[in-house]
Amino acid sequence: MQSAFPTPSEFWSSFIAENHRRAPRVWRNPFHSPLATSAEVFQVLAEAASRLDRAKGEKWQLRFFLDGEAIEPSPELLPRLEDRTLD
Repeated sequence: MQSAFPTPSEFWSSFIAENHRRAPRVWRNPFHSPLATSAEVFQVLAEAASRLDRAKGEKWQLRFFLDGEAIEPSPELLPRLEDRTLD
């Protein structure tokens, strides 16, 4: 079975020797394609906005994490299905 996020074979050939049990490391662009398209991101955000609307009065929150810090977006800034795109 092929991975949904393939990496070049040379990535894995030296991974253990150079990285295993060593200091943390950042890989720039490890995948050949983005993890999600802008249309998929739009669908997720629009669904989250819809759930927030339906949860009025209930304890339900949405948080994004940026550089390890939690951010609670303002619900009115999230896209709605009628917006159709993130643009």
